[in-house]
Amino acid sequence: MTLRRKLLTVFVGLGAIALLTAGLTLWVTARWSYTSGQMEAHYRRSLLLQRVRAATYQALKEIPDAAFLRDKDARGEFAEAIKPAQDDLASWVELADTVDERAEIERVGSAFRLVLGEAERAFELLGRDDRAGAASALEDGLEGSVKAFQKVTGAAVERDQARRGEVRAAVDEIKRTAFVILSIASFGTLSLVLLLAAYLASDLFRPLRDVARALDGLGHGELGARLDEEREDEIGALQQAFNRAAAALERRERASTLASSFTSGLGARVEDDEAGAWHTRPSRMLLHGLVARLKDRLTIVRAGIADGGVEGKEGDQDDGVAMKALCDAEDLLSGIARFAAFGFPLDLDVAPTDVGALIHDVLARFRDELIRQGVSYEVVLDPMLGVVVLDRLKMREAMSEVIRNGLAALPERGGRLGIRSNLFGQDGSSVLAIEVADNGAGIAPEAVGRVLGDDPFRIDHGDPLPKIGLALTKAIVERHGGDLNVMSRPGVGTVVRLTLPQAS
Repeated sequence: MTLRRKLLTVFVGLGAIALLTAGLTLWVTARWSYTSGQMEAHYRRSLLLQRVRAATYQALKEIPDAAFLRDKDARGEFAEAIKPAQDDLASWVELADTVDERAEIERVGSAFRLVLGEAERAFELLGRDDRAGAASALEDGLEGSVKAFQKVTGAAVERDQARRGEVRAAVDEIKRTAFVILSIASFGTLSLVLLLAAYLASDLFRPLRDVARALDGLGHGELGARLDEEREDEIGALQQAFNRAAAALERRERASTLASSFTSGLGARVEDDEAGAWHTRPSRMLLHGLVARLKDRLTIVRAGIADGGVEGKEGDQDDGVAMKALCDAEDLLSGIARFAAFGFPLDLDVAPTDVGALIHDVLARFRDELIRQGVSYEVVLDPMLGVVVLDRLKMREAMSEVIRNGLAALPERGGRLGIRSNLFGQDGSSVLAIEVADNGAGIAPEAVGRVLGDDPFRIDHGDPLPKIGLALTKAIVERHGGDLNVMSRPGVGTVVRLTLPQAS
């Protein structure tokens, strides 16, 4: 899983818990508001019903005043006193929500209307001055209707109180549920935050610190440092890129000191304790050393020519010494030119290059020599080859050196030379392969390492000056991130294979 997906998964989890928490909060708030409204409504219903009862009882007192005190204004005062009770009863009716409450409205309303009807009947009898009928109406009808009204309203008040208890229990249950759910959400959020912190510490920050330490070590010359490449995310890609860069720098460092093989071939044997340190010699100092030796050889030539020979020697011997010194100087000059062209510095100037055109360009440089030696050659190019990215000038010189060595291994007349190039896939990327084969003298397998400069200080007596062309050719190929391999058998021939990776 990539780093982006890992972080996305964690943040999606945090977002989901945040949305869940917000949803639960809204639900709890809505339920709380609803139950609070229910509780307030029940309190208002009970209060309104109590006020209806009180106002009704207060209004009914006007009937005895009219009967016994002969209060002529009692009927008007009754109508004025019963009006608040009627208004409160109307408000109480509007607060009904359930079927039971609406049925309760019918019972209370019927009882209230019955009380009003009996009160009107009593006032009418008193208005006709029928004291006996009014007393009977008060005793039989009004008393019974008041008792019925009192019973119905009392039952309604008790039911409201019971319902308030149920609403209060529901509120408490909502509180407990909200507490449990919000506790779980908080625990989940905290767990994800801790998980994110642990992930960032172990899976992101620690690898980045490792990369930082490796880069710091690289800056101090520790080119052998490598990072773990098992990860498959962006951090793993960064570690792989670091390893490739470190390997390329290490190859470049080796290539920049390959030319120290000159020094060992121009004088006596180098002691074993010095041979192990050849690769640490600065390239610039090595170049100056080669120039100094060239000057020494030229001085010998001048001295021999000026003196007309070396004392105690015959003339032909003197000429031989002068010629040998001159040949040595020419070899040195050739070596310096190659070293300057190939390895000082080994910076690449890569660009898209047509490999087929490059190979034919290299062969064109040897056309006269091929014709003079009568060498037959064959070129096989992959039709899918096309354009690749490399340093055209350095690769042209590297291939020229390989062909030059192949021609040197062929007999004076005849022989065959073959060049083959193709592009193949490897580990998800493409690799350019160029092979140069000849059927010349070949070399022993144990001598391949010395030819490539693996052990430049091992020189046997009687050997000519060591050639550095293939060693620096190998350095150029490795600077491209590739490899150079030599497969040879004495008396059969040699195959030199150059492989250069290409970005996919």
